[in-house]
Amino acid sequence: MSNDRVETILNHLKLHNLVTVEELVEVTGASPSTIRRELSKLTRKGTISRVHGGATLNRYIPIQTPVTEKAVTRHQDKALIGKKAASLIKEGDCLILDAGTTTMEIARNIPNIPLTVFTPDLNIALVLSELS
Repeated sequence: MSNDRVETILNHLKLHNLVTVEELVEVTGASPSTIRRELSKLTRKGTISRVHGGATLNRYIPIQTPVTEKAVTRHQDKALIGKKAASLIKEGDCLILDAGTTTMEIARNIPNIPLTVFTPDLNIALVLSELS
Protein backbone atom coordinates (compact mmCIF):
# COMPACT_ATOMS: atom_id res chain seq x y z
CA MET A 1 0.00 0.00 0.00
CA SER A 2 1.41 3.37 -0.95
CA ASN A 3 1.44 5.52 2.19
CA ASP A 4 0.91 8.72 0.18
CA ARG A 5 -2.02 7.19 -1.70
CA VAL A 6 -3.58 5.87 1.51
CA GLU A 7 -3.15 9.25 3.16
CA THR A 8 -4.81 10.92 0.16
CA ILE A 9 -7.68 8.44 0.31
CA LEU A 10 -8.19 8.95 4.05
CA ASN A 11 -7.98 12.75 3.79
CA HIS A 12 -10.55 12.71 0.99
CA LEU A 13 -12.81 10.50 3.10
CA LYS A 14 -12.44 12.84 6.08
CA LEU A 15 -13.57 15.75 3.91
CA HIS A 16 -16.43 13.96 2.16
CA ASN A 17 -17.27 10.99 4.43
CA LEU A 18 -18.64 8.98 1.49
CA VAL A 19 -16.64 8.63 -1.72
CA THR A 20 -16.79 6.57 -4.87
CA VAL A 21 -14.00 4.57 -6.44
CA GLU A 22 -14.17 6.95 -9.41
CA GLU A 23 -13.59 9.97 -7.14
CA LEU A 24 -10.58 8.29 -5.58
CA VAL A 25 -9.19 7.38 -9.02
CA GLU A 26 -9.45 11.05 -9.95
CA VAL A 27 -7.90 12.28 -6.70
CA THR A 28 -5.04 9.76 -6.55
CA GLY A 29 -4.36 9.07 -10.21
CA ALA A 30 -4.40 5.32 -9.46
CA SER A 31 -6.36 2.75 -11.43
CA PRO A 32 -9.80 1.57 -10.27
CA SER A 33 -8.40 -1.88 -9.43
CA THR A 34 -5.61 -0.33 -7.33
CA ILE A 35 -8.16 1.81 -5.46
CA ARG A 36 -10.35 -1.24 -4.82
CA ARG A 37 -7.34 -3.13 -3.41
CA GLU A 38 -6.45 -0.18 -1.17
CA LEU A 39 -10.05 0.04 0.03
CA SER A 40 -10.11 -3.70 0.75
CA LYS A 41 -6.95 -3.40 2.86
CA LEU A 42 -8.38 -0.40 4.75
CA THR A 43 -11.60 -2.33 5.31
CA ARG A 44 -9.69 -5.29 6.79
CA LYS A 45 -7.88 -2.88 9.12
CA GLY A 46 -11.26 -1.48 10.25
CA THR A 47 -10.47 2.04 9.06
CA ILE A 48 -13.27 2.25 6.50
CA SER A 49 -16.45 0.47 5.48
CA ARG A 50 -17.10 -0.49 1.90
CA VAL A 51 -20.37 0.54 0.32
CA HIS A 52 -21.62 -0.15 -3.19
CA GLY A 53 -19.17 1.60 -5.51
CA GLY A 54 -17.12 3.29 -2.82
CA ALA A 55 -16.34 3.65 0.85
CA THR A 56 -17.15 5.55 3.99
CA LEU A 57 -14.87 6.40 6.88
CA ASN A 58 -15.52 4.54 10.12
CA ARG A 59 -16.10 6.90 13.00
CA TYR A 60 -13.38 6.87 15.57
CA ILE A 61 -12.59 8.68 18.79
CA PRO A 62 -9.12 10.12 18.61
CA ILE A 63 -6.86 9.38 21.55
CA GLN A 64 -7.05 12.29 23.97
CA THR A 65 -4.06 13.58 25.87
CA PRO A 66 -4.65 12.89 29.57
CA VAL A 67 -5.70 15.93 31.62
CA THR A 68 -2.74 15.40 33.94
CA GLU A 69 -0.41 15.83 30.96
CA LYS A 70 -2.33 18.83 29.59
CA ALA A 71 -2.21 20.53 32.99
CA VAL A 72 1.59 20.68 32.98
CA THR A 73 1.91 21.71 29.33
CA ARG A 74 2.49 25.47 29.19
CA HIS A 75 1.33 25.67 32.81
CA GLN A 76 2.97 29.05 33.42
CA ASP A 77 1.03 30.59 30.52
CA LYS A 78 -2.22 29.01 31.68
CA ALA A 79 -1.66 30.30 35.22
CA LEU A 80 -1.11 33.86 33.92
CA ILE A 81 -4.25 33.65 31.79
CA GLY A 82 -6.19 32.30 34.78
CA LYS A 83 -5.05 35.12 37.05
CA LYS A 84 -5.79 37.82 34.47
CA ALA A 85 -9.22 36.43 33.59
CA ALA A 86 -10.17 35.97 37.24
CA SER A 87 -9.14 39.57 37.98
CA LEU A 88 -11.90 40.73 35.62
CA ILE A 89 -14.64 38.92 37.54
CA LYS A 90 -16.93 41.14 39.62
CA GLU A 91 -19.50 40.40 42.31
CA GLY A 92 -22.79 39.18 40.83
CA ASP A 93 -21.24 38.06 37.52
CA CYS A 94 -22.51 34.97 35.74
CA LEU A 95 -19.79 32.84 34.12
CA ILE A 96 -19.58 29.81 31.91
CA LEU A 97 -16.32 27.89 32.30
CA ASP A 98 -15.92 25.12 29.76
CA ALA A 99 -13.89 22.04 30.65
CA GLY A 100 -10.17 22.49 30.33
CA THR A 101 -6.88 23.11 32.04
CA THR A 102 -6.80 26.84 31.34
CA THR A 103 -10.34 27.30 32.63
CA MET A 104 -9.27 25.32 35.70
CA GLU A 105 -6.66 28.03 36.33
CA ILE A 106 -9.40 30.65 36.09
CA ALA A 107 -11.46 28.71 38.64
CA ARG A 108 -8.49 28.47 41.00
CA ASN A 109 -8.11 32.25 40.91
CA ILE A 110 -11.75 33.34 41.20
CA PRO A 111 -12.20 35.63 44.19
CA ASN A 112 -14.52 34.46 46.97
CA ILE A 113 -17.43 36.72 45.99
CA PRO A 114 -21.10 36.05 45.20
CA LEU A 115 -21.42 34.95 41.58
CA THR A 116 -22.88 32.19 39.41
CA VAL A 117 -20.71 29.75 37.48
CA PHE A 118 -21.85 27.09 35.05
CA THR A 119 -19.40 24.35 34.12
CA PRO A 120 -19.55 20.82 32.72
CA ASP A 121 -16.18 20.06 34.36
CA LEU A 122 -16.52 18.20 37.66
CA ASN A 123 -12.99 19.16 38.74
CA ILE A 124 -13.71 22.86 38.19
CA ALA A 125 -16.99 22.49 40.10
CA LEU A 126 -15.11 20.90 43.00
CA VAL A 127 -12.59 23.75 43.08
CA LEU A 128 -15.41 26.31 43.04
CA SER A 129 -17.36 24.47 45.75
CA GLU A 130 -14.54 25.29 48.16
CA LEU A 131 -15.28 29.03 47.72
CA SER A 132 -18.68 28.94 49.42
